[in-house]
Amino acid sequence: MNHLNLEVKIVPYKIAHEETFELPIEAIREILVNGVCHRLLTDKSRVQVAIYDDRVEITSPGALYNGLTLKQMLEGKTSTRNACIVKVFNYLDVIENWGTGIPRALRLCKEYNVNPPEFIEMGSAIRVNFYRPSYLWAQNDKANEPINEPINEPIKVSKTAEMLLELIRNDAVITREELGKMTGKSLATIKRAISELKEKGYLDREGSNKTGVWIIKK
Repeated sequence: MNHLNLEVKIVPYKIAHEETFELPIEAIREILVNGVCHRLLTDKSRVQVAIYDDRVEITSPGALYNGLTLKQMLEGKTSTRNACIVKVFNYLDVIENWGTGIPRALRLCKEYNVNPPEFIEMGSAIRVNFYRPSYLWAQNDKANEPINEPINEPIKVSKTAEMLLELIRNDAVITREELGKMTGKSLATIKRAISELKEKGYLDREGSNKTGVWIIKK
């Protein structure tokens, strides 16, 4: 919440002002709780939250479970991977009813008049993006400004580094070993390409090699 923009409104006939975050905090909470309830516990990575200029990104390890499709999930159907955690959360009133969290998050975004969250299946994880209105407004303002610099400047790195960058864009928790398997490159080559991306300002990393997350900088 410290990294989200806060709007302050002066309300007539009231002494105190009203503060409103640019995104519905309740909707973000629902997605976080859902991620904890249904994450794959045998995966060493964690439920991760990353905040960028344009979005709040939540990634939960583990693909959809027991034949559940993304369409069914958005409609409120559920297939519980961790029934014990769900029961405890339900008992503690952290969740209301099974299968209501995601439809509630969608409804909250609609009531808040912001874009609905984007759900992405990533094979070994589920990612949810909340796009920040402040960034969209800024982009719209820039679209009306004169263009003085070239756009879509090509990436000035090696072919291997460019290939890794594209894979990391699609999976921020992918490991060096997984990158090697997907590209057919040795681990030493992967490490050199990652060092190149870091040195040229395209890539950074937060956390350890096993449980950290890649940060795309440009």
